[in-house]
Amino acid sequence: MELKEVCRLLKRPFSKQRLLTTCFHSPPHVFFAGRIASFDSDVYEGRWNSVLHASADLLELANILVPAWSKDAYLLHQDPGRANRHDDEDANDSRGRGVQIKRVDNAIRSPWFWCCTLVSDFLGEILIHLTCWVESCPCHGAKLQCFGSSRLAGNERKRILHGGRRCPLFSMRAAEASAGASASVGVECATEGWTHEDLGTSMGKAG
Repeated sequence: MELKEVCRLLKRPFSKQRLLTTCFHSPPHVFFAGRIASFDSDVYEGRWNSVLHASADLLELANILVPAWSKDAYLLHQDPGRANRHDDEDANDSRGRGVQIKRVDNAIRSPWFWCCTLVSDFLGEILIHLTCWVESCPCHGAKLQCFGSSRLAGNERKRILHGGRRCPLFSMRAAEASAGASASVGVECATEGWTHEDLGTSMGKAG
């Protein structure tokens, strides 16, 4: 999974330091080194929630990582003792787990990879919309705006559900759900999100 490899590059200390040294050491990229240094997401296969969190975190770095990344510069800083190592795998960390640089390079330079990451984040936003609808009440349930970002949607969900006094009818949506209202909420969010400017632009570039 390319997402897992890119996150591994950005999260693991040995590869993160190497990335900062080789690709974020001079202006203008050096001004964004702090954001790369603070990246802390990882992907655990079988745990879909980690994919959603990693997608949201990585998208925030897309405009920083893409112009700064250079496979040649990264590999130029290779340890002398590993000079003969094949260039599709980085040096192992203390646990013997390397980063597959060839897959990382293909992913970062691929519009299709960023499109898929954006779609994953979009699907995460739909799930947030559905959970917000289920947890709210029929009388005070505010419509959650489609932001085109699962992180912004999550913050708005917290505001709606926990920003004021709780209604006794919170999460009492069984009757509406049995009548198909939950499906309507999901379709409405998907339709609105699909026309979002960021998603439409990325799909156009990938196509």
